[in-house]
Amino acid sequence: MMNHKPKALGEEELYAYALKSLAGRALSLGEMRTKLERRALRQSDVEVVLRRLADVGFLNDARFAESYASWRMDQRLGRRRVERDLRARRVAPELAQRVVENAFAGANGSEMLREHIARHTRRTGLPADRSGMANLYRRLVVAGFSPALIFPELRRLRKEDADALEESLGE
Repeated sequence: MMNHKPKALGEEELYAYALKSLAGRALSLGEMRTKLERRALRQSDVEVVLRRLADVGFLNDARFAESYASWRMDQRLGRRRVERDLRARRVAPELAQRVVENAFAGANGSEMLREHIARHTRRTGLPADRSGMANLYRRLVVAGFSPALIFPELRRLRKEDADALEESLGE
């Protein structure tokens, strides 16, 4: 199998490549820079193309981050996950933090956590043992919820399980 290097592109070709990339998916300034640097004939062309894209409004990290944070919040992911994902998408850390704070300002973290747990347990059922509970905990941490929110909710779940068991045994 041959490893071929993609054709190096001049400024106009690089601009067309950038537009095609943006048509496929929204990109942050950092992601676009990396993409263009891999294909640029001259590195000076990268800055020119990035400036052109920003001037016409196709590259705007603040707008991108707001849209991305809103979308991920709608998926019921926690603020830590959304901020981590934005940083992975090469959004400046200060901007990512500010956007996430704004996006989650009116959100009830506990309610989002309950919805996330409910969605997960509809498929798998409530954890039956400590191992299952630990697995659920890890899943919730990866989803971006803080341990300070997770532990009380898991305790509440275990208490509800115990109460339901007592009711079923008492009947």
